Amino acid sequence: MPKLPDILEMGWKAGLAIVALVLFVFVLFITPEHGLKSISGFMSVQDYAQTAGITAENSRSFFIESSKGSFSLKSFKISGEVIGDGAVQVFLKEGSKKLLVYTNMKVQKHGLNFVTGQVVKLLVEPEKAEYLRFVEGSPINEVPLVPDGFETSEELFSNSCSESCVLPVEFYNKEKYVLELLVTPGTVLKIDKIEYLI
Repeated sequence: MPKLPDILEMGWKAGLAIVALVLFVFVLFITPEHGLKSISGFMSVQDYAQTAGITAENSRSFFIESSKGSFSLKSFKISGEVIGDGAVQVFLKEGSKKLLVYTNMKVQKHGLNFVTGQVVKLLVEPEKAEYLRFVEGSPINEVPLVPDGFETSEELFSNSCSESCVLPVEFYNKEKYVLELLVTPGTVLKIDKIEYLI
């Protein structure tokens, strides 16, 4: 039969184990910025919107930077306008990876409308911020080619993120990203607003 000091020592160890377990669960699930995100499946993100004020009459690049150093884009959407009927493509680049954000090239209509892959606007308005800045890069000696069976048009577009709605982890924690704009001469691309998750 165990003696009283042995029972008290076992109770103290059990209490310590319970406290350690509670602390572990708290760190893992309650504070995801310090916990193991891959285990909990929860990541802390903030939705932002800001004006872009980009106008491109030819193909060129822009660097996307933050005044706060490195940052992790988790989603990237653009809104704006294409003036003229030439082809336009917008890509988000990081290193050798390149994702399509927007194009005005659509499958020629034959009865049914083409699904563009654009995301429906969130019900919760994003926080307005000027977190990111655009630094003009160099001209690009490339124009978008329109494949057979596709057509281009002048149009307004909103919250377009063809392949950039959910960015892969390779895009996280970077000093800057490249926004590559491919524009057919005689056409104007205006990007008025961006929305992004960080």
